Amino acid sequence: MKEDTNKKLYEIAYFISPDLGDEEAIAYTATIRNAITKANGDVQKEEMVQKRRLAHSINHKKQGYFGYMHFVMGSDAVQPMSKALALDKTILRHLIIAVDAKQITQMRKPAQNIMAQEKTIKDAADKEAVEKAIFKEGAVSAQEEKKVEIEELDKKLEEILNK
Repeated sequence: MKEDTNKKLYEIAYFISPDLGDEEAIAYTATIRNAITKANGDVQKEEMVQKRRLAHSINHKKQGYFGYMHFVMGSDAVQPMSKALALDKTILRHLIIAVDAKQITQMRKPAQNIMAQEKTIKDAADKEAVEKAIFKEGAVSAQEEKKVEIEELDKKLEEILNK
């Protein structure tokens, strides 16, 4: 295959109509994949569609199947493919963006951030366990203080009544 200097990495994000069932929506992603390959593109990464609630209704629909793909394609073929997808009534919305090297490194970062988040959650759980132990001990000592106060009150009442 000849290396074309015109080719770039793109990402397409799309919402498929919820009128399709789960299996049909998954199968419908082949239509988008075929549109990319028909325009001499090459799909690099594909995310399986998932049903999501939309922030606002599109064509009176409040849900849709969301998915995305990364693909390499010549920049002159992106616009015609985008227009063809816009005419497809099953695709509620789509967005195609060019991905540069800086964004590629950002795409790889979430996995690292997830590890950091897990560590933070673990640290918070450890801190919570320590706080519970401290407050539990504090609660016992507070109960003991109340017992001492009640005993002192009882002694004073006995002194007053014995007089």
